[in-house]
Amino acid sequence: MYGDSSEIGYEAESQDNMYVKIEKDRSSIMYGDYHTGLTQNEFTRYDRTFNGVKADIDTERFSVKAFGSRTSQTITKDELSGNGTSGFYFLSKSPVIENSETVRIEVRDRYHPERPPVVS
Repeated sequence: MYGDSSEIGYEAESQDNMYVKIEKDRSSIMYGDYHTGLTQNEFTRYDRTFNGVKADIDTERFSVKAFGSRTSQTITKDELSGNGTSGFYFLSKSPVIENSETVRIEVRDRYHPERPPVVS
């Protein structure tokens, strides 16, 4: 705690010691922590955060997104059925890296839980 109302902040957070971003017009290339940003379509959704290289090339003729990273992270999906109680729910894998979790709440038919939820 600081007595002079100081705050610690970061212009660009990175797990590595370096963060670089070069931009021109609507295109950019960067090295550091980034979010994949592939969230437009539910079937091709790849919503992750990594440390590595990301390029967004956007011209009048085409648009390309590319990224690369070396990581030991894995995607784990746990489906936790509600049972009418409140309390702790436990995940199948640990440890969970802080700020890496994504929680998605889906409401399903209680008599046919195998049916995908209706997305509105």
